[in-house]
Amino acid sequence: MSFEQFTSAERVVQVFGCYLAGENFNQFPPSEQRRRAIEFIQQQQVLLVWDNFESTLPQFNDAASPYTDDERRRLAELFADLTRGPGRGALLVTCRPGETGLPGARRHELHGLARADSLWLLAGILQRHDLKLSDPRLGRERLDPLLDDLADHPLSIELVGPHLKTLTPEAIRADFASLLARFEQAAPAAPDGGKGRNSSLLASLEFSRRHLSAAARAALPWLGLFRGGVFEAVLLDVSQLRPEDWQPIRAELQGIALVRVEDEIQIANRPFLRFHPTLAASTADDRLAQQPETRRRFIDVYGAVMQMLNKMLRGSQSRAALAILEREEANYRCAVRWAIGDGRIREAALLGETFRHYLERSNRLRERDAWVTMLRDATRQGAFTEDAAVYERQAAWTRLQQGDPQGAVEQLQALIERLRSTTEFDPAFQLALAVPYLGRVLHAAGASSQAIPILREAVGLWEALVEKAAGEPWQALLTTGEAARAANTLANLAATLGDLANALSGTGRRDEALAVAETGLRIHAVLGNQRELAAGHGQCASVLTAAGRYDDADARYDLALAASRDAGDQELEGALLQHQGSLADDRGQCPRAVTLYQQALKRFQAAGNQGSMMRTYNLLGVVEQDAGRLPEARAWYEKSRQLAVALQDQRSLGRAAQNHGIVCRLEGEAARAQGDEPAARRSFEAALASVEESLRIDPALGNPPDEAGSLGQLAIIHLRLGDLAAAERHAEAAREFHESLGLNDVWRDYNTLSEIAAARQDPAAAAGWAQKRDAKLAEIERLAGGGDGVPNRML
Repeated sequence: MSFEQFTSAERVVQVFGCYLAGENFNQFPPSEQRRRAIEFIQQQQVLLVWDNFESTLPQFNDAASPYTDDERRRLAELFADLTRGPGRGALLVTCRPGETGLPGARRHELHGLARADSLWLLAGILQRHDLKLSDPRLGRERLDPLLDDLADHPLSIELVGPHLKTLTPEAIRADFASLLARFEQAAPAAPDGGKGRNSSLLASLEFSRRHLSAAARAALPWLGLFRGGVFEAVLLDVSQLRPEDWQPIRAELQGIALVRVEDEIQIANRPFLRFHPTLAASTADDRLAQQPETRRRFIDVYGAVMQMLNKMLRGSQSRAALAILEREEANYRCAVRWAIGDGRIREAALLGETFRHYLERSNRLRERDAWVTMLRDATRQGAFTEDAAVYERQAAWTRLQQGDPQGAVEQLQALIERLRSTTEFDPAFQLALAVPYLGRVLHAAGASSQAIPILREAVGLWEALVEKAAGEPWQALLTTGEAARAANTLANLAATLGDLANALSGTGRRDEALAVAETGLRIHAVLGNQRELAAGHGQCASVLTAAGRYDDADARYDLALAASRDAGDQELEGALLQHQGSLADDRGQCPRAVTLYQQALKRFQAAGNQGSMMRTYNLLGVVEQDAGRLPEARAWYEKSRQLAVALQDQRSLGRAAQNHGIVCRLEGEAARAQGDEPAARRSFEAALASVEESLRIDPALGNPPDEAGSLGQLAIIHLRLGDLAAAERHAEAAREFHESLGLNDVWRDYNTLSEIAAARQDPAAAAGWAQKRDAKLAEIERLAGGGDGVPNRML
């Protein structure tokens, strides 16, 4: 892998792992990816090459470079991990300076190709220029001295070889000799005291430059502004070169291997230009890079690229957008850092937000967090601004994802208080964004009941902003067809209504949650936002599922999936497939559930969405458990638990503990059925410990449905262990939770209480609880087949 384009230690591990293990390698958390990468190089006969490592060194970088001291330290630590101890693999680092800064690296001077290989390479170059080695001018006795001068260096041969079309080997040698002598004197000596290192390569590059046309030489400093390559459309906009003037220059640079055209992905019908490894560094002109007009155009052009990428990311071309940013990453980073350095903080903030999405979707979460921190620090310079508020919100969300929900809450509370009191700008819009963020954080952390009043306040803030923007309430805008007058504010109102519906559903208030979700859906439908319409249908389906209205929910999921495919959002499609799989499992449709989960998992793996992968592993475990395949269920639960540990997701850790306990209980019941009572009790004791661990997590998160589930499981385990008092105590607690939240799972508590009464030889009580169980199951079956149906206007 080459370090010309920015490559972090995490990215090195990802590329290496995917090469050896396939794309599924991306499903592992970063810590596990690193462990496996080290294992690969220790156990497999593989050569890993870190090419052009000089690109990371401080002497080849400026303040705008992403290769910071911290990044170099991380690369050095990874190098040490990969090379520690004996192993079957090897790590080769190519670097033009001899000192790499890598601990324990052993230096080997790389010499040129074998002469036969040099001639084979030269033959291919000549063939591209309609020449052959059989040409009388190119006899072996004339080429050998030239290849000696070039030290058989492949890059030197690529640079000089094309000139054999117009120059004889002797003419090239005569011109080359003076250049070689100059660079041999300037270059550091080789380890053996011989000629200066890389002198033939540097002389070859200078030779090629000297034989370019005046127009091509004048264009080279513009190429030096970019690292590794650039899309041609971007180069033309920054340099202001006219396309008709650039075309012969490009042909000339291609002809001598300084530029390679890659047209798989294009911008404005123009390809990506990949540079020769030495081109940018050798043609960079600091004076051009410091000119205010050059920097202004550079930042503005990448601002236009940002707008294009945002449209692609929101539509059906998100993969192409990520591929463009992968190629332009170093240049895009440079634009953001130049904007910060020039005091254009607003532009830096906007550019930075798009790049944050790219890092997140590329599963480069540590880099994303560092990026957000850098931009938050930049936006804090000077007065309090809207951009500072934006990145303060992003930084708080990052803290939540890093496993610090309390820190995220406190950071958002401080931001909200500052927004309420600031006079430095009109804070109304940013306040309306920050308040629902706090509600989302609370809901995500399991404190849905605390989130509800905050989200209600946020809905009121957006309603006021809509009325201020349009001069009338939002309901009137929808009925009069004037929604476009406040489209952005209405979209935010609808999103916040969705957040409120999630929190309401999380506390068991299904009817209200459905009504609120339908209201948000109505707004999205009027605005014509296909992606949000899909999400809204999915949310309604989720509420309907929780209410037991399975047919209605299934129909809604079909609507949501159709809308997500129209929008081209594969990650949303994956989430909807996952939820529809859960519904299929609830309906006893196990094969369909597995199919839906596997389809969802593919989309999450492609997007690198580890949180969704974690939850899908857990759901696949549930299906296997329901089918009686307990070893398979245990394996899926363990994969989910490992990701939960890596992501510090407390709610998922609680669910994993509960599910592991259920598997242990079922194994105990199977052992008892086979007459192995000691094994049964061991399994029940293991189940008890696991579910008690789950119960320690659930109340801390303020998540009553999960807490009720753990209490119900404890009741069954104590019943199997013969502790009827404890079983009844936990079953009653679970029943009270389920009944107060209106959850259909209460039938399980009635069933457990019936079993406890039967164990106490109280047939009347057992029959009474059984009657309540059967009545609830009949109600669930009735609801599953109907309800209010899907509104006609949504079909």
